[in-house]
Amino acid sequence: MNDTVVPNPDRQIWYCISISWGGSPQDELIVTRDARLTMRRTVDYLARTGDFGGEWVRQHRPPDAATAPIADVEEWLEEFRENTDRPVLEWHRIPAPEADEIADLPGVIELPDSRPYDDRD
Repeated sequence: MNDTVVPNPDRQIWYCISISWGGSPQDELIVTRDARLTMRRTVDYLARTGDFGGEWVRQHRPPDAATAPIADVEEWLEEFRENTDRPVLEWHRIPAPEADEIADLPGVIELPDSRPYDDRD
């Protein structure tokens, strides 16, 4: 992926990272219409988890997903996958109709367009 797909002007594609905790009954999905926001939210989420890679994240600070090239953030996420046994991350681009259905499923962390990103949550 490259920076030309961010932001998503036609609003037809949502970006999603699924987080599988290996043995948990369901994945958690971070779904937004902005690739940078999805990645930033994912990085922040992983940094707060404590177990399952949280320590590795604290020792290997990620690039700022709000300003760094998408490729740098993707590379960091790949290193995360290689250096931690959990969780398993998968990156998806989802057509809007499917994303609308996914947004209603349990375990989905969705950031509506109207809600600005807030570091405090």
